[in-house]
Amino acid sequence: MKIQNLNQNISLKINDVSYRMVLEFGATDSFGFATKNSFHVYEGATGQGELLATFLPK
Repeated sequence: MKIQNLNQNISLKINDVSYRMVLEFGATDSFGFATKNSFHVYEGATGQGELLATFLPK
């Protein structure tokens, strides 16, 4: 699986500050591995991983 656009356009404003969301893959179990924008599972295995979101001011 691959995230094509790590920077997501969302409408989030708190106290007049606009935020953007940045996605990336995080930790995986022993059946897979991840880079910042892609998640891989070894052939014939079933794996689990984290999808992380960070909110940053625009």
